[in-house]
Amino acid sequence: MSCLVSTFPGLTDSEVEIFCEELAAFHASAYHFIKTKFGDNGEFVKKHPMMAFFKMIIPETEEMIKSTLMGGAGNIDILARDYMDPGVADRFAKFIPQVWDMFKDGLAKPCGSFNTLIHGDSWANNAMFKHDDNGKANGFVLFDYQCCRITTPGQDLGYLLITGRDYNVLTCHCHLATFPVSGTSAEARETKLEKWLKLYHDKFSADLAKFGHDANEVFSFDTLLKDYNEAYKINFAWAIQHSQVLLMNDTVKVKLVDFKTAETPEAQFKALEELKVLMKEAIATCQQFRERATGLVKEGMAKNLF
Repeated sequence: MSCLVSTFPGLTDSEVEIFCEELAAFHASAYHFIKTKFGDNGEFVKKHPMMAFFKMIIPETEEMIKSTLMGGAGNIDILARDYMDPGVADRFAKFIPQVWDMFKDGLAKPCGSFNTLIHGDSWANNAMFKHDDNGKANGFVLFDYQCCRITTPGQDLGYLLITGRDYNVLTCHCHLATFPVSGTSAEARETKLEKWLKLYHDKFSADLAKFGHDANEVFSFDTLLKDYNEAYKINFAWAIQHSQVLLMNDTVKVKLVDFKTAETPEAQFKALEELKVLMKEAIATCQQFRERATGLVKEGMAKNLF
């Protein structure tokens, strides 16, 4: 299924490549460290139980995360109904009730055949790139390791490639200027995903070999492909949540506050109806959101997610 040609392609090829290689180096080092110091992931988690699950899903933050995720799904539903084929919109609408449980399950327990310690928040705002005079990335630092946990490296790779908060002052309402254009377009993933994953695996294999391990026994390329696709569900949900920030203009933010602080059901209903109108207007004027969300929906369908 072909994807919309993106005007906002996100990370450059060289940035994606160096990011994938650094993730591979981190995952290989993590595997070797756990293997030599603890024997296996189970013993590591006994010593460090907080590494067994995603620490943001606690009662104090769960409702906030759920609200933003389901709000993002609702906005994509609006886009699908206004800009895509009716059949596509219907399929996505039927999928929406599954989103929250799919998201929670993906954070609460590991997925994939091979697990090790992952970064857990591997997007461009947690990285710094160095570029040469031609704009090619030739240096990289990854930071902010507070979301580390044990699961498949496919979650880090998918989070890098699928999610991201795009920023373009000329076409979008997002005023979070510190957020770079991040992630990759669905169009790019359609043609380059296997190349990026192969680059990751080559680096992972080389680093494991230095530690005395055989990557084909530990985490083969075929297993990586399967694990990446298995982790796609949680990364698709993250991408839904991240897409919403593109629509957060000042008027929408004010109305969101009105909705959340309404003291009566009538006032809340009124604020909600006004918010729906504002969201439709924001979707109509934010090309970047439309491109990202349309690409996600088409990609999700191609992977039989819904």
